Amino acid sequence: LDANIAKVRKFQANASERRRSVVIAGMKEQVGLAEAGVQKLQALAGNLKDSSLEKMSECLEQTHRAELQAQTALTAARREVQDRQQELRNSADNIASLKNNSEVLRCKVRVGNLESELNKFRKLSQEASEKLKVHSSLQQLSEDVAKAEAKVESLLPGGEHVEQPQDDKAILDLESALNAATMQVEQKIPAASGLELKELRTLLERVQTAQEGFSEVKEAARERSRAQSLSKLAEAAEAVRELEKRLDALSDAVAKPDELPIKRLQEALLEAQEAQRLSQEVVDVQTGQISLEAKVELAKFQARCKAAQRKAKTSCDALGFCYQRMTSESKSAVRDALRSAAKRGEGPFQAEEVFTELTKGNTELTKQDIFDFFDRYGMEGGLSEDKVNAAVEQLVPHGLTKKTFVALLCDYQRVVREISLTDSFAIQAAQQVRQLEIGELVNIQSPIQRDELGLERAMCQAVKDGASGWVTVRTKAGISYMNAAEKPYLWCAQDVLLKKSASAEEGLRELQSGECLELLEGPKEELGSEMRLRGVSCSEEVSGWLQVRNQNGEVVAQEHQNVYKCIGPIAMTDVADLETCSMLRKIEVGEALELLPSEGTERRMFRACKDGAEGWVTIAGNQGKAYLKPVTKHYICREASPVHSGLGPECGVLHVLMPGEAFMAFEDPKEVSGGEQLTIYRVRAVKDGAEGYVVNSTGEVRPWSPCYKVLSSVPLTQALAANSTVDSIHIIRVLSPDELVDATEPAMEDSSTGQLRIRCIARKDLAIGWVTVRDTVSVHLLPAESEGEAGASGGTSKSEGKGGGDSSEASAFRSDS
Repeated sequence: LDANIAKVRKFQANASERRRSVVIAGMKEQVGLAEAGVQKLQALAGNLKDSSLEKMSECLEQTHRAELQAQTALTAARREVQDRQQELRNSADNIASLKNNSEVLRCKVRVGNLESELNKFRKLSQEASEKLKVHSSLQQLSEDVAKAEAKVESLLPGGEHVEQPQDDKAILDLESALNAATMQVEQKIPAASGLELKELRTLLERVQTAQEGFSEVKEAARERSRAQSLSKLAEAAEAVRELEKRLDALSDAVAKPDELPIKRLQEALLEAQEAQRLSQEVVDVQTGQISLEAKVELAKFQARCKAAQRKAKTSCDALGFCYQRMTSESKSAVRDALRSAAKRGEGPFQAEEVFTELTKGNTELTKQDIFDFFDRYGMEGGLSEDKVNAAVEQLVPHGLTKKTFVALLCDYQRVVREISLTDSFAIQAAQQVRQLEIGELVNIQSPIQRDELGLERAMCQAVKDGASGWVTVRTKAGISYMNAAEKPYLWCAQDVLLKKSASAEEGLRELQSGECLELLEGPKEELGSEMRLRGVSCSEEVSGWLQVRNQNGEVVAQEHQNVYKCIGPIAMTDVADLETCSMLRKIEVGEALELLPSEGTERRMFRACKDGAEGWVTIAGNQGKAYLKPVTKHYICREASPVHSGLGPECGVLHVLMPGEAFMAFEDPKEVSGGEQLTIYRVRAVKDGAEGYVVNSTGEVRPWSPCYKVLSSVPLTQALAANSTVDSIHIIRVLSPDELVDATEPAMEDSSTGQLRIRCIARKDLAIGWVTVRDTVSVHLLPAESEGEAGASGGTSKSEGKGGGDSSEASAFRSDS
């Protein structure tokens, strides 16, 4: 027994030792796992410290996941140590108990160290999060400060400098940016704390440093401005001296401009214009900031500038007036000579015959043709060779087509003082035809003749109403009643109908947008009258007043004689044969049907006015029963037409009948008072010569201007034909949007393509050619109606700077007054 008891006790001791070893190993294993998690966290903490602000957010996410894992392992280790500590205390062996306590203590120490490391990491993570938050809130402000610093650095002496006047703008922008950054930093500092406060103070120091650099930049800019101003002042003073020399050289020409030949007068005018331009440049010079000692020189310089400018303007005005008068007189004399050649007997001007004679059958009149004309017939009316040359240079700068030449010989005058139109030349025995109003256009149809009283009179025709008679152009004392004017043209701003007469319902043809029209007579103002008739609609049975003609004079509902009314229920079928037909729908009693072209007597093809259905309907049956009967005073709507409650213009709309619907009238149509204002013109289409009337109510036609504005890029070609199969297309260049061109004649149609094209001169570079105004898809050019558009940027032609005359063939359409 003793031996067995000893074995049992030995076994118990061994079992207790093994259990202790297992418990301690479990504790160490849990603590080891926690240590591994913390070591991983320490490695990520190192990465977090070294990471940039852009990657810090990603590192924080990784460390937060690792922190969660380490915290979980540490909590498990702490719980394991606490749970197993009690078991190890119950050991009966004192020596074993001491060993257990020692192992537990070591595990506790390791767990405490891990908790300390974890707390350190949490502090580091919190600092990183705060740093990232501060960076996010101050990122834009920090970038603005960095940009301002870089800009200050570039503008400092020796930096990347930009030239004036960009330098001034850069300095103003930089000053605004620095002030804005300083204000934002100072506003944020009172409410900031911790890391944010530290960052804000750093930013404030950087802004203050940038402000100091900016002060140096401004001082350097002021020095540059002073130096440049002094340099400009010296250059301007030299320019004034040169200007004064030029003006002194022109003094003889300005004193006696009438005695100069016209060519020398033109050269003197060009010199005066150049002097005036130079004087304006000198006056406009910006001296900027100058030193005190230079202010006296500046005052003297300004006084000389103003005196030179006044002298240049006086010289330019005197020479320009004389040149304009002489060229105008020369052009008038050349025109009169050509008109005299075109005047054959008592008949009208034969301009086309003169054109054929001068050009010898060619399609274009050249300068040489005009010179040959004066060589054959001699100089008349005070003309000299140099005057003819000056006039021809302006009248025929690039050649004239037949239409342009005919327009050149037309003598249109605009009334500037009220004058009577009489029926005979002798004013003592003449009867008044009517009074010509100020602003009216008249076409002079005979040479101007002087009567016994010394009055200059001519035969003319008023464009407004076609009235013909004799009119006084100028009195003996030189008082003019008329001034020269352009040949009147119109252009279509939108599609409009060309009618045989102003009141005609049908049109000769439709004028397309962009087409040009010769004004033969007009404008005539009328009030457009709307017409209505009383009755009832056949579909909805709405009674009232149907509009049959709108305020623009357009017929919207027309009376038809081939209207039938259903008097017995009958079917509408798809074909005429009753054996093979199918019913489309039933025709109700009282319904209106419009007879369509078809053959037969008993069955005909009809269109239902109610819904537009078309089919075959029996008029009368085999037994003589009638289903349809013809009716009168039925109107079919051509367009949507309203049914009003009364005849007055203030009456409301009860119903709108759609196109095709029928309306039974009780009486004849009546006019409605208070119609729209209409303007009527008698015109001739330039495209095909068709003559007729156009009615303008909403700006369909407008006065034509030879100045066109380019809407979209379009090629300028050498010939009229734009079809490569007819002739090779030579493109001179491509016109750009908003560019301005001067038409030499109204737009005409290219028969090879159907496009509307004009011959024009580009103001930008004086390139001459043909361009498409409108094709089948879109409109590329439109007349520049306003003076602002016609004088807008796009370049002033070089010819206009050479003597003040017209620069293109468009002069044939402009005033010579």
